[in-house]
Amino acid sequence: MRQNEVIFANFTLRFGNGPQDKVFLDLATEIVLPAFFDSGLIRNYGDKTSYFFHRLSLKKLEKENDDSWVIYGQFIKNTTISREQIFKDGEGIVRNPAELATAPSAFFVLILSNHRIIYLSETKDAPDLKAFKATVLQFVRKKYEFYINKLHEENKEKKNYLRTIYKPPTLEVVPLTGKEDISDFIDRYKILRRIEFDIIIPNEEIDAKQMFDAMRDFSQAVDSTKTQFIMQNKNGLDADQAKEEIEEATRKGNQTVHVSGVDHNNQKLVGNNEEFKISTQLVKPEVSEIGKARQLWSIFKKYTKEKMIDFGGTSTQKVLSLPDVRNKNE
Repeated sequence: MRQNEVIFANFTLRFGNGPQDKVFLDLATEIVLPAFFDSGLIRNYGDKTSYFFHRLSLKKLEKENDDSWVIYGQFIKNTTISREQIFKDGEGIVRNPAELATAPSAFFVLILSNHRIIYLSETKDAPDLKAFKATVLQFVRKKYEFYINKLHEENKEKKNYLRTIYKPPTLEVVPLTGKEDISDFIDRYKILRRIEFDIIIPNEEIDAKQMFDAMRDFSQAVDSTKTQFIMQNKNGLDADQAKEEIEEATRKGNQTVHVSGVDHNNQKLVGNNEEFKISTQLVKPEVSEIGKARQLWSIFKKYTKEKMIDFGGTSTQKVLSLPDVRNKNE
């Protein structure tokens, strides 16, 4: 990501894929909020890199808007850059090992009512959404195990039984796509041979696309962990129709898409949600966290008003019933 680039994504956190299983807000107090707000949680990657959250807040960004309850704050990649040698005029390559500590960061706003993420790259080489997803999932898994152990101690139930009631967490963080980005990418194909959709069971949001709804319902009924829908034709799919289908299917972030074929130079060309994602630049980020959060919220609202982004279904009453939210409202 470029510095000050803003992207948008759908945050789908579930505890099981069945229709009766728990979703993000069902276990927000017990698992999800502690996973974000426990400052002692750190994800280590290799010997020299760690990821963690910093200066997080739970706040309502607009006084009269109950859908503006968010978690916001920094996501830090703390690491070390190493070198082995340098080049000097007259000497050539000279061995000169050194290390430099660096901590690039991103800033995120997670909207509780619709599970959308607004993600800002604060610095060059900021951690990307993949690192964010891996970190959140690790932290949620730790708090999930803590919760299972707590229930086991309190109720004397077997842990294996508790894991059938509260199933292990899964997380998908899927960039929201833009119609123009999809169209521009598909136009690069001379022959579009294959479109593959991976169906994601949403937190609570309902899609308008009936075909994907039916597939998702069937996937839940049989407790599938992965469901795919594939269209292919070695002689080429209808590219114009593909643009419309991909835009409709992916605009809410509940499907990932992979496309493949050959470009106009007869070279293999593949793409996915990353190539289609909506992005913009935040020209002058506010210094304060609350100021930055409100800037990103304003961009998100502008894009939804202009129908560049689908606001998504909301779970406002569930958000308002959370003890942490109720305490701040009182």
